[in-house]
Amino acid sequence: FKWVLQLYRFDAPLALTSPAPHQPLVARVLGEVVARADRSKQRGGQIDFHDMLRLTARALAADGALATRIATRLPWALIDEFQDTDPVQWQIASRIWRQPPARGLTIVGDPKQAIYSFRGGDVHTYLAAKAELVAAGAAIATLDVNQRSTAPLVAAVNRVLARPRSLFTGSGIEDTSPVRATGEVSATWADGRPLAPIALYDVGAPGPASDVRHALYEATADEIARLVGDPAHRIIGTARGVTRPIGAGDIYVLTRTNEESRGVAAAIRTRGVPCAFLLAEHLFATPEAADVADLLDAIAHPRDRQRQMRAWMTCFFDVPPDALARAKDAPDDHALVAHFHDWRGAAARMDYPRLFRSILDDTRVMERALAAGGGTRTVTNLAHVFEHLYAEIERSRCELPELVVRLRGWIDDIGDRPDDSDVQRQETDQLAVQVMTVHRAKGLEAWVVFVVGGIGFSARTDDVTVVHDQAGHRVAVLRGGEGPVGAKGHEDQRLAYVALTRARARLYLPVLPNKTKKPTVRGGWLGIYGALHDALTDLHATGRSVSAPTAAPLPTNVIAFPSTAPLIEVWPAARPPTGALDAATVPLPPPPPAPGEPAPLGPRTGFVVTSYSRLRKGAGELDITAVTAEDRSRRAPGPDELPGGAATGQLLHAVLEHADWRVAAAEGDPQRWLARPEVAAHFAEAERRFGVDRRWRARAAALVHATLLAPTALPGETLPPLASATRVAREVEFAYPIPDPPLDRSGELGLSGPRGFVKGFIDAIVAWDARWFVVDYKSDVLDGDDGVLAAHVREHYGIQAELYALAASRMLGLGGADDLRARFGGLLYWFMRPGKIVHLAPSWDQLQGYAAALASREYT
Repeated sequence: FKWVLQLYRFDAPLALTSPAPHQPLVARVLGEVVARADRSKQRGGQIDFHDMLRLTARALAADGALATRIATRLPWALIDEFQDTDPVQWQIASRIWRQPPARGLTIVGDPKQAIYSFRGGDVHTYLAAKAELVAAGAAIATLDVNQRSTAPLVAAVNRVLARPRSLFTGSGIEDTSPVRATGEVSATWADGRPLAPIALYDVGAPGPASDVRHALYEATADEIARLVGDPAHRIIGTARGVTRPIGAGDIYVLTRTNEESRGVAAAIRTRGVPCAFLLAEHLFATPEAADVADLLDAIAHPRDRQRQMRAWMTCFFDVPPDALARAKDAPDDHALVAHFHDWRGAAARMDYPRLFRSILDDTRVMERALAAGGGTRTVTNLAHVFEHLYAEIERSRCELPELVVRLRGWIDDIGDRPDDSDVQRQETDQLAVQVMTVHRAKGLEAWVVFVVGGIGFSARTDDVTVVHDQAGHRVAVLRGGEGPVGAKGHEDQRLAYVALTRARARLYLPVLPNKTKKPTVRGGWLGIYGALHDALTDLHATGRSVSAPTAAPLPTNVIAFPSTAPLIEVWPAARPPTGALDAATVPLPPPPPAPGEPAPLGPRTGFVVTSYSRLRKGAGELDITAVTAEDRSRRAPGPDELPGGAATGQLLHAVLEHADWRVAAAEGDPQRWLARPEVAAHFAEAERRFGVDRRWRARAAALVHATLLAPTALPGETLPPLASATRVAREVEFAYPIPDPPLDRSGELGLSGPRGFVKGFIDAIVAWDARWFVVDYKSDVLDGDDGVLAAHVREHYGIQAELYALAASRMLGLGGADDLRARFGGLLYWFMRPGKIVHLAPSWDQLQGYAAALASREYT
């Protein structure tokens, strides 16, 4: 069926090459499948993206006045990335803007970057459209200035593309004049040595493709570790007058497939280098989504040992399979089993925020994944899946078994999913090496680029390839056996060109050994390196050695062409001998643990996830629930007062989070406000969730109502009540990177990028006019004047205030002291019992101090 869908998408006639048994069947049923799909969409009132184009083209062909009306309203058109246009799109644009009343049509594109044929993009459409427009008198403007890269890199890439056998031979794309650099970008080694813009991996003797890939992954990881960790091997880049060292966030690693991305990312992470894997599809196809479903299913059925055993094998527990036989007989008070009963209590109360947080905190799955090196993707996916589940709960208020059914439906692609939900997020906004496919790298740039993907020996079989006949018409070829390798190779040529042109200063490329397995393919290799193989081997064979221009030796086996600095370096892909990295001061990963033992956790063994609670305990602060003789603000509640304790605080917070503040403002009396059905429902739900007696409802309502309607009294000014705030965001989750540590005595940073991130929740962020305030409700039973309460905040919430202030400054994007004063009013510690506010307004210098203190901590 997938072949039928591909052929339908391309709207192309079917040609068979060495037909496999199923292919004549596909040719026979294609028309009926397409017709049946159209009838099904018509009954459901549905259209897809292909229909949007097809129906638009049909409407324009049937009604000549329609194109005139569109061109009258929009007489000028510019179509960017035109090399990715398909024939139907060009048909639409041509009908509208190639005749009066249209005034002009401009197309912008580079046929060498046409890499989206799998989406229907067709470079031949670009070539034909260009020919049509030129024949009609259109002018051609060539963009031949490279503003991205250094002049040596532009010269080196031009050299690769200028070989006698063009990279685009047989593709229909004409060779264009070499581009030139602006000269505004430059780079050198940190000690001033000239930087060769292209470095070639010399992988040596031929071997299986899997061995070649593994060697490249390991060599790439070693070189990246040196670039970001060895001061003598650091690159200094200058762009438009700004000079800075190149760190992990300035490095891209380009692959052909997601499997290759995972392989090279794992090698990089084992060296302690922060690494983000860009994968933007199929969140619910990830192992993390399945693990969450298995765990929640076990929580919903806490007596079902089979479900528990499946949950124990997930990333939350990581119980090895050989230990399951012993675990299945664990008693109810065993830690593996007791967790399920604890979580089931939160699920029964439908307290899903507590349930999800408890799962993550109790299992420490995020900390373990990050500390093991390679868990950034796991952390991101888990957080994203739980976020979708929480949104579904807010929408439907379903119980846990139903929630599991819906999640499994999303995984199986059954039923309705939230819009754009099956898309993975970028792992981190930290300064990390970015690993991505060449397709995702299009339009992006980085100072240093490693190209390690696209290595293979044979073409895919049973695939659909779109080729063009001599008249330029598209023909879909359903390949059997090897099929038309040349047609597939044309897109590989363009992928190679895109990969070659992402770097700003330095490009790493492997030189692959010759393979004789398939002599009709360049060097025996297919894919990106099938296209590049001849050029790179020619450079390797014809270059001449260059002696070091300074006392500092250049890397061995340097090859260069006449230039003031070497253009090409060749270095072996074999890993350096033991001890070489130690001499370069690059931190090595810890030795692997013995079988069955957990991985050791040290202060720098990967990323960490920290929070206010964890930092408070680490700093030895007092537990905020304790009553001490020195804390003069605390007291016991009276017999008729609302009781203290965590359950009461959770009830008050829940009502403040979910109740409509405007309704409270409209009802001046708390009892009339409580009498409204929707308000009473909020209290009843919170009482059930947190186990608070119904008889305290009136007192709790009076306390919440007073909090919302009391004037906001601050030192020197009084703002309107909370219920009158112009903008409100409640229960705001934040996560931001732990800043870099300060410079050491040598003035050098360690590995570039933060060590982890801080996470937490803010009760509310409110704004009056342009100023935003962080609000944190406190339901403690307190007495005392303003000075006593301020001392209480300093003692118990000092770290929290620093973390909240940093979170707010990042969310608001504050850019300096003036911006801080204009837009951030500070933190409001809102003590509900005495009805008083402690206002903290940090200065810009204090914010920088908070960040420095956070960076200076050691995390485990």
